[in-house]
Amino acid sequence: MKRILLTISVLISGILTAQSLDLTNEAAVGDSQGYYLCDSNAVNYDLTVGDGVTWDYSTILGVPNQTRVVDVIDATTSTFYSDFPGAVKATSIENALTTFYSSDANERISQGFVFQEPSFGDVIAKWTNDAEKTHVYPMSLGTSVSDVFDGSLDFTFNGIPQTPACNGNVYAIVDGRGTIKLPGNDYTNVIRYKMIDTAFTNVILVGDLEVVRTQYEYYDLAASYMPLFIHVSIKIQTPGGANPLTEQNLVLCKDAPLQYLNTIDLTSKMKIYPIPTDDFLVIEGDLLDNTSYQIFDQTGRTVLNGNISNGLKIDLSSLNSGTYLLQIPDSKPVTILKK
Repeated sequence: MKRILLTISVLISGILTAQSLDLTNEAAVGDSQGYYLCDSNAVNYDLTVGDGVTWDYSTILGVPNQTRVVDVIDATTSTFYSDFPGAVKATSIENALTTFYSSDANERISQGFVFQEPSFGDVIAKWTNDAEKTHVYPMSLGTSVSDVFDGSLDFTFNGIPQTPACNGNVYAIVDGRGTIKLPGNDYTNVIRYKMIDTAFTNVILVGDLEVVRTQYEYYDLAASYMPLFIHVSIKIQTPGGANPLTEQNLVLCKDAPLQYLNTIDLTSKMKIYPIPTDDFLVIEGDLLDNTSYQIFDQTGRTVLNGNISNGLKIDLSSLNSGTYLLQIPDSKPVTILKK
């Protein structure tokens, strides 16, 4: 009987351990996971917290033909490594966000991050004076951490390189445990990690700004050390900003969505040129007057929208070079390349 009780005790202990983030289940260099890019307007369930909760993404819409890979890499192999001294690992979300950090048995420390923003290019947020603590280990339901950080931002604005000093604060918590419903699958052994950090700075000709990053990660650690689902928002705004200068939302799902945004193929009735393009795009074909359009960047964020009639130009001069998706209602998205 004692041996049976001991076995049960060990099993229960294993289940409880699987509910905590710690160094033993932190993703290792070389770990990788493919994700489906999803509707950037998906709800973040910020208020769905506590024990036994359910986050329902079962009907989330995917962005057609768009996937992203998340890799954990050796930080020293990154082209940005010189900006993040002391970093050992980096988690890279393809074409979007790379976070640099180091860990020990007690905590994870982030030296900063890089994200791609259409208006500002590569924004390098580096905490060289005082890195931020984003995890305390072990981290289970209700465990939280607060910290301050100090460093600088590097980016280009209106063609002018900017390197303003900045400082800020971070708050992170495992705020929920329960079930996440993804398309076709329910995962019942899940914890959610939430982090929000805010960097304050001053930009020439613009004034005071803040960069606010809010990130949600859902884990079933018994199955994988990589998240099941990721929801990231990055805003650049005036302090307390009711109207962000720019906002970038990235939503990634491990399981394939069952429905996608506007996938009926009518593009054979249209002529779209020139591709690649410089500063304009022309659409000709079976278009009603004032047909709406949207252009998405590679994170799924809308960067341009408006109305167009047959033969009129779409002005792309405000976009950086890169790959974008053009979406016209009831038609298959078209990939466009801006030089």
